[in-house]
Amino acid sequence: MVNKIKYFKDKPVLAEIIDLIIICIIALMIGKLLITYIILTGYVPSGSMETTIMTGDRILADRMAYWNAEPERGDIVVFYAPDKKAAGITEYYVKRVIGLPGETILIKDGNVYIDGMRLEEPYLRDGATNDGDSEEYTVPEGCYFMMGDNRYGSEDSRFWDHKFVPKEDICGKVFLKFSLRLNNFHFKIIKSYDDYSI
Repeated sequence: MVNKIKYFKDKPVLAEIIDLIIICIIALMIGKLLITYIILTGYVPSGSMETTIMTGDRILADRMAYWNAEPERGDIVVFYAPDKKAAGITEYYVKRVIGLPGETILIKDGNVYIDGMRLEEPYLRDGATNDGDSEEYTVPEGCYFMMGDNRYGSEDSRFWDHKFVPKEDICGKVFLKFSLRLNNFHFKIIKSYDDYSI
């Protein structure tokens, strides 16, 4: 041990390089742990959540958000795409939680009704509503009904063969969107909308 210490004292540049390598390895390990168990990162390639999350934005989601809590209406979440998962393909979607377990969702005349009460949705893109066809869905226990904020450009629970997302398929709750593009550099905290009158 004494010989090693003496060796590094005699070669301070080598000691600094070794320290730097050790620090980098520790930082990489911490980063890997964060991304694997605590934070989910993603790139949003479509406009299904505009204008809340724009095409090309990157997002961060809290993987621990639902370890001891249930998703709430208005949360924006990352989850396994139901139809893709059924086909053995791993793909993630980002949508807003609209229907909770046990609720009946009716989409009629461009509006969403939860157990007969109209849902006010001020976050919708340019006041866009839903398709005019009447559809009714009953959300199974332990599952959620998801919709994108850009209702005219979102493939969501209305269109999937597997309409509902089980809680165990929800990977995290989105808390930040950002873009590092020079022409659109931004960071914005994403808050759940919880001012529903239902």
